[in-house]
Amino acid sequence: MKEKSIKQTINILEIPAQDSIMAIREKNLTRFINLRDVTHIKSNSYLSIVYTIEGEAFTFSKLLRQFEESLHDYGFVRVNRNSIVNLIHVERYEAGDNPVVFLRGERNLAVSRRRCRLIRSLYLF
Repeated sequence: MKEKSIKQTINILEIPAQDSIMAIREKNLTRFINLRDVTHIKSNSYLSIVYTIEGEAFTFSKLLRQFEESLHDYGFVRVNRNSIVNLIHVERYEAGDNPVVFLRGERNLAVSRRRCRLIRSLYLF
């Protein structure tokens, strides 16, 4: 039952010769966001905030888990309990006591200890 609701609320549209577009439905509003423009997604309880390279932020009442499941095949990786990043916007990764992923636009996100090994092994940081 949950699988159906996830697929109904977040759809990925494949458009030939163009980028993929995320369609997010909320009550009587549908937003279309190009996946290449999304830098990261953060969660605040039951709200998710989608950040773009233009500096825009869109708030949706969707769980971060729903975004994670829909966007995993498109280069989005969960870096901590509250954040998912688009790997094409990662400039660098700093390991250490407090690992951090630096995104374009002077944004940085903490990486959990459990996710460090996964990020380094899969994406060669």
